[in-house]
Amino acid sequence: MTSIFLIHIFGDSLSLPRLSDGIPFFLTYPELFRQGLEQKYPGCDFSLFNWSHGGANICSTLEEFKMRNDYFSPATKNVLILQCGVVDCAPRPLPRWLRGIVSFLPALFQKPVVSFIHNNRPRIQKAGFIFHKTPPLLFTNVYQDFLESVKNLERVYVFNIPPTNRKIEKHSPGFTKSIIAYNQIIEDAVKKISQNNIFLLDVYKEITSIKGTKTLINEEDGHHITVKGHELYAKLILEREREFPLLNP
Repeated sequence: MTSIFLIHIFGDSLSLPRLSDGIPFFLTYPELFRQGLEQKYPGCDFSLFNWSHGGANICSTLEEFKMRNDYFSPATKNVLILQCGVVDCAPRPLPRWLRGIVSFLPALFQKPVVSFIHNNRPRIQKAGFIFHKTPPLLFTNVYQDFLESVKNLERVYVFNIPPTNRKIEKHSPGFTKSIIAYNQIIEDAVKKISQNNIFLLDVYKEITSIKGTKTLINEEDGHHITVKGHELYAKLILEREREFPLLNP
């Protein structure tokens, strides 16, 4: 009898295809991971459900999980990957409430305001005006809630936030500092829940240690990963598979 496993991906657009960058769906890390598992466990059927979407933050990701989880039997063997955080931590020069006001301005006034903010973003953020979509305390609480919700699954892999590059750091000062701070929150959340089926994959450390931002991170936006980046993400999961053979088909 064939064993069936479900792979669930919950993340932002990093986990999705980007045809404009030459990344079709079959070269994304979720698909590469699925292919690797099929090679490791011949005779098993791995079905991939990629629930990721652009602009996802930890709050929307948790809601997505709660909504989707109702459709799958808890008796089924499930593997879950959580990849998000950059949307939450990316420094912004305006708080959310003020961005909302700007968005409702008439076009005659909105355009020069937006242009001013864009052109002066480095100065504004260097002056200390930095806001986040998800403040650190909220991010901490919701991330912990997510891990509590998935701790009974067969396996959970947690990616932290990859580094940005010099170009984006220059345009958005404080980005690297925010990534490091939120990655610490992610690491602490994994340690706090202390489950032997939840594994943190430190992609930030991996990329910075090999100075791979030029080849693994999209040069233009400083967040999305290249084809080689997707290969690295899949490699990190599959390496952990060899260390911790948790599946028993």
